[in-house]
Amino acid sequence: METKDSCIQQYELMLTAIDFFTQRFHIEQLLSYAFDISNQLYDFKASALFVKEGNHFVLREQKEYTKLLYQIESNTKLEELPIYHGSVLTTEIDQYFHKDDILTFDMKFVLPLINDTELLGFILSNGIKGREFTQNDLKFSDALMRLINHSLENNQRFLDYNKINTELDRKIFDLLVVNQSTKALLSELTLDSLYSIATDVFSEVSGSKVTSFGIYDALTQRVKMTGYRNVNSFNHYYTEFELLQTEYKSSNIVLHIENDQDILKKIFKNYEEFSRLEAKYVILIVKKEIIGVVTISDSITGEPYGKTEIELIESLASTTYIGITNARLFEEITREKENTEKKYGVLSTLNRLVTTITSCKSKEELYELTLQTLQLGYGVKKAFICERESDQMYKVQHSIGVPNIVDKGIKFKSIIEHEAAADTFYQFTSPNIDEFIENEYFLDGIDDMNCIVFSPISVVSHLESGGFKNILGYIVVLETKDNLKEEEVLLIDTIAKNISPVIYQMEKVSSNESMNATNDKTEFIAELQEKFEEANLFDMSFNVYIKEIKKSPFEEIVIEDIELNLSGTDKLYVIDNYLFVISYEDEKQGSWIKVESPENLTQVTIEPFQKIS
Repeated sequence: METKDSCIQQYELMLTAIDFFTQRFHIEQLLSYAFDISNQLYDFKASALFVKEGNHFVLREQKEYTKLLYQIESNTKLEELPIYHGSVLTTEIDQYFHKDDILTFDMKFVLPLINDTELLGFILSNGIKGREFTQNDLKFSDALMRLINHSLENNQRFLDYNKINTELDRKIFDLLVVNQSTKALLSELTLDSLYSIATDVFSEVSGSKVTSFGIYDALTQRVKMTGYRNVNSFNHYYTEFELLQTEYKSSNIVLHIENDQDILKKIFKNYEEFSRLEAKYVILIVKKEIIGVVTISDSITGEPYGKTEIELIESLASTTYIGITNARLFEEITREKENTEKKYGVLSTLNRLVTTITSCKSKEELYELTLQTLQLGYGVKKAFICERESDQMYKVQHSIGVPNIVDKGIKFKSIIEHEAAADTFYQFTSPNIDEFIENEYFLDGIDDMNCIVFSPISVVSHLESGGFKNILGYIVVLETKDNLKEEEVLLIDTIAKNISPVIYQMEKVSSNESMNATNDKTEFIAELQEKFEEANLFDMSFNVYIKEIKKSPFEEIVIEDIELNLSGTDKLYVIDNYLFVISYEDEKQGSWIKVESPENLTQVTIEPFQKIS
């Protein structure tokens, strides 16, 4: 029978419980106090506290029971108790517990300890001393259960909040790390420095004991592990991995050394080499194709890598890929810029050379200027220019770095006539000169060659079928300052092509002068008048013959290509598109037209040759 004093005591105990359970304590403290306050509130005959561990509820505390170790197996009904019942059990206990457990503890009362929808444990008893449970007892027990369960839920929410807060702090820190690491990786444009920075970044972010970094070399088809960091040692370890494939399409770029070994063995031929690097994880720097590899070992703290660390490492791998790609592109752009500047310098020098060529008055001056340009402007150390004298015989006209060969005859072997006649012939390596030149005496002054270039000085006659190439001579280069480069071959070929028409025109001018050909109209008329005077004084008749040349306005008249049929006393004049001959012969063979009245200057100068006035 409950008394007034016992009710007051229960209310006081409830106030004490409220004060306790509204504070923050560890869950073990909450469960232990819940067991204590229940015993004080009801004065149980015997009671026990069970807490869930795995799939069992394990006996933690007991009063008046004598069970040292005991556990109750969990079941579906017990798991669903918080959802479908959620209050104190005094009846239908057999629906939730096995009858053996009920008999063992003589269960009359069960107070569930619930966190949200999860049953954390329960307090059971075989009844109150000296009396049965009353409605007031059940009311107090229900209030106490809600108070305890609210405390457990609040405690769990606080723990969850702290966990989330810790994760947020960690993510904020990770973002700062990623930001700083990204700055470091993307601001470095030198590949060697970038590899070192990447190694340090992965080591610091992951907290790995041993970190290594490697880059794929397409030439050897191997990943060269150039970066290595061991926090416990200053030693370095360098190795290489041979790839079985470079393509990788999976999004999983962080591979566990054991769990993903099947994947790793398909990529790396010498997979066992990872053990020497103490690798725990292998991170692929990849986008369609693998360009690099990072390995990390166990962490310094010994704790396993979590999801956050793996995500951070994946992010750094993507940043590293961008950094390496940017650095490679920057190096390529820098290299192209340097090449462009070099080519611009070459073209500028070539332009000055071509401009100067037009002012040369003789072939000798042109040859000397050409070789000096090659020597001073482009680092050519040994070279000479030779002119054709007969089919395979040439004569050296000028040289640099090769003494005592000027005016010497040189005969090339057929390989030069065949190869260099079509285009510039060259070899990058040091050649055997006797493979190209037949006359051995010519070889005496030539040594220390590092290349050979035969660039033809030639002109093409488009009047001939198929375009006949006339070889005038060669520019021959035997040694350059450094190893011969393709752009230098192109330069020599360009110079040869630029001086070829100049040399050809010089030869033509010289040839025309030797044939007394002139293009001076005044001189022709003066000569004609002189012939008239001679004819009147000495009664010596002469004739004037004319021939029209069909050509374009800017095409030069080539005397050698025209059938002239001149005698020794004939004088030839070239005026515009016409050839005039003053001759003592009565008839001329060929397509010459005789001027009927040469004494009448009008016929010669106006009719029918209106161009002469």
